[in-house]
Amino acid sequence: MKIKLLLLFCAGTLSVMGESLVRKFDFDRNTEAWYAPPYWSGKLTHSREAKSGGGSAKLTAAPKKDQTYGRMVSQNLTKLALAGRKFKITFYAGGKGELFAGMLAATVNSRGKNDYKLMLSETPLALTPEWRKGEAVFDFSEIAPVTLSMIFELKGEGEALIDEVRLFDLADSSVGMRPATPHLVISEKDSVPPICFNTAKPDTEASVMVFNRSRKMVRYPVKSDASGNIVWQGANIGAGLNHVTAAMNGATCDIPVSVLPPAEFAAFDELARKIKTADKVNILWLGDSLCDFDRSFNAVDKLSFWLNKYNPGKFHIENRAVRGDYILRVEERMLGRKCFAPAAYDNLWNKPYDFIVIQLGNNDCAATTNNRFASPVVATEKVVPAYERLLKLIRKHSSAKLIVTSATYPDVPLMTRNGERALGKYFFARFGMEQFVVPFNTAVKEFAAKNGAEFVDLHTPMKEGYAGENYVDGIHLSETGHTLMSRILLTHFANRK
Repeated sequence: MKIKLLLLFCAGTLSVMGESLVRKFDFDRNTEAWYAPPYWSGKLTHSREAKSGGGSAKLTAAPKKDQTYGRMVSQNLTKLALAGRKFKITFYAGGKGELFAGMLAATVNSRGKNDYKLMLSETPLALTPEWRKGEAVFDFSEIAPVTLSMIFELKGEGEALIDEVRLFDLADSSVGMRPATPHLVISEKDSVPPICFNTAKPDTEASVMVFNRSRKMVRYPVKSDASGNIVWQGANIGAGLNHVTAAMNGATCDIPVSVLPPAEFAAFDELARKIKTADKVNILWLGDSLCDFDRSFNAVDKLSFWLNKYNPGKFHIENRAVRGDYILRVEERMLGRKCFAPAAYDNLWNKPYDFIVIQLGNNDCAATTNNRFASPVVATEKVVPAYERLLKLIRKHSSAKLIVTSATYPDVPLMTRNGERALGKYFFARFGMEQFVVPFNTAVKEFAAKNGAEFVDLHTPMKEGYAGENYVDGIHLSETGHTLMSRILLTHFANRK
């Protein structure tokens, strides 16, 4: 592993081609997504002193056993493909003591468990009453972290004020790395087909890393051919979701490969064989985080694989799902009003669609500790009018067949326990409360019947197929959860008249 720390004590910045912002933390009102775990030493508080804006993070060292230090860590960067990447942390700091920047990386070992490695720079930033800038570059071109967090550590006595923390992705944009093979789903009894990547760099050294959450990563040195193509075919593929990642000078591309038991694969295959078309079929997908997160291997991507299995190149799904969406926010965005992620619908109608899928309900039915889970985000009586208004907006641009889904079934036992634990202590959003979900699903089904739309019940089969392993956090789906949801959707397409 290569770890490089560059410390700059002036107003200038380090210019790196291909630099793009991944995360930013300004600590204007609080310490945001950072914390100081009790198993480490030190205290993290919010300070009104700032390099800019309304505040900064204050890290104070404290003795623990035979050491004195303070350590703060960010939330995991779990929604990024991390293997083969290069990252840079920039920050401003002032105070007293020596401050180290670092990263906490988790990789899968040979037993299928996570090994955690704390990486700190060898050279600290010497703190003074004046704000100074630090930069740290981390190269993961030879390892495949499954989670990654930023770290600041204050060694010895002292305290640090930290502000304007930025995480940048460093990639050589001239590499032009892109997948030539889409998301694959194969049976455990089948061999892995060739997996292909395209680059703009012929005859150039690269790496292919193959791993999943239960198998240690294996790295294969490769070289692009005279046309810039990288082709890999190997055997280090395990059951479940595998990642085959090509990396070249910080530029990466991940092709997920899902491996199913033979019987489950055969059931999917039987459904896929029923779907036949000679024409191109365009599908617009408006949904929430279940179809926004895990892009390239979520339920929509798996559905796309199966729709195209016996209709190669015929089905295209335009996935415009947005995390946190509910019916009223979809309406606001389509009207061009101020809302979260307004650009998500840019050029929405620049192509014709044959189907439009509205997959919502989870956030609509969510309830929070703010009113002791007394009411959902969208009141039941507002559901049908909101869907009807949205349909009118859609019909200004498209006559596509409309498909609407119910809310899904989350990990209700976990949500119930966590909700009860949070009451009176901290904010918590609880999903899947039956007293809100059932009326919502009924209302959406009534809307579909009234307006000639097709209705897909995700809730009932996901409840019948409930398993804690289908979720990563109680609401968002794991590989098995995405597989289950994709089977329900594929069943609808296979059996529609």
